[in-house]
Amino acid sequence: MKIGTITITFLLLVNSVYSQKEVVANDFGKNYNGVSFGILKNDGFALVDTLGNVTAEKITFKKYDKNLTTFSFYEGVTYDFDNNTKLYRLIDFNKNPITEYKFKEIKPFITDNTWAITNDDKEVFIDLKGNIICDYNQKEINKQLGLNELSSSMKVFEAMSSKNVEMFYDGLKQIKNRKTKKIGFLNKSNKIVITPEYDKSSNFSNGLVAVCKLSGNYYLWGFIDSKNNEKISFKYTQKPGDFHSNRAIVTNKERKKGYIDSNGELIIPAKYDDVTDFYKGFALVKDSYYSSDVKLIDINGKIINSFDKEIEVKATKSNLISLVNEQKTIAVLRSNRKTVIINSKKEIVSKQFAKIINLINGKAFAINYDSKGISEKGLINTKGEFIVKIIKSEF
Repeated sequence: MKIGTITITFLLLVNSVYSQKEVVANDFGKNYNGVSFGILKNDGFALVDTLGNVTAEKITFKKYDKNLTTFSFYEGVTYDFDNNTKLYRLIDFNKNPITEYKFKEIKPFITDNTWAITNDDKEVFIDLKGNIICDYNQKEINKQLGLNELSSSMKVFEAMSSKNVEMFYDGLKQIKNRKTKKIGFLNKSNKIVITPEYDKSSNFSNGLVAVCKLSGNYYLWGFIDSKNNEKISFKYTQKPGDFHSNRAIVTNKERKKGYIDSNGELIIPAKYDDVTDFYKGFALVKDSYYSSDVKLIDINGKIINSFDKEIEVKATKSNLISLVNEQKTIAVLRSNRKTVIINSKKEIVSKQFAKIINLINGKAFAINYDSKGISEKGLINTKGEFIVKIIKSEF
């Protein structure tokens, strides 16, 4: 199928013989990623695939972790806690062990690496296979910063109590000088490659990162590369976005948003109230918060499609991804505020629900409510038929 002059791959979605499977659970999350979603049973967490098969059962966390928000998975990897050793391990979606039980603490994966504390109290960063990609050496880092060394117990306590541990992006992670509060960047060999001199920062993407520093009487944002060379001048009063498809979101003083390229040139004028990052060369933009019209644009700002009649498509990353990948997305009907799935021609293809979430590979999470609360919930196909229906446990 072609949108304008640009061909977007159309995923062949085959809804052959419609069938529905029921899964009983005490609690169920919205963490559907196109492959699996999480449920909670009496004996722990479980993973359910798109056919309704429970692929992994009795996944345990610490005793106080009985909320599905603590049960996260990423790229086919999740965690399992052993109440005897008090350690975590990494497992796949079939509960096959990726590592042994060897982590005292671990942060959820949000990218291809994450932070952990090993059973011998080492602070490390690991990849999705459990390999240590950085043996984080605070003593060496403090030496480079000219700071006194914290005690070993204080190091672990400081890291474990931190609400926000920065990960590695493009091989570099943010590091803060605890004395000056300035931000710099560290590589995986514990070498500071950008001395802490910035007040705020985003993360590296496509070789560039947005950083903020005091310029005269104002804090301004610009972009540097991995060698701390200034690539885009410090002139932005609002934090820019990261680069995707060689475009980054910038916001002017009137809080209107547009896009620049990696040379800092304003390619798409700052005239929108609401925008998404680019994905495979496309973005969703909205002229005004007060109107419901949303446009699909290319990297030069050309309007490829618009949704501005009886339906409302929110400018979100998930809606953009499903629209680009599958030529379908989630929309809200203006008339009754019900949620439906539409195609790129703005035709309604599904039944109506109170909520539809995360349309991926022709399937989405859907919820309906009645006077007692949730009346039905589960995984639907693009026609709105339940493939997997979640039945709440009576006990």
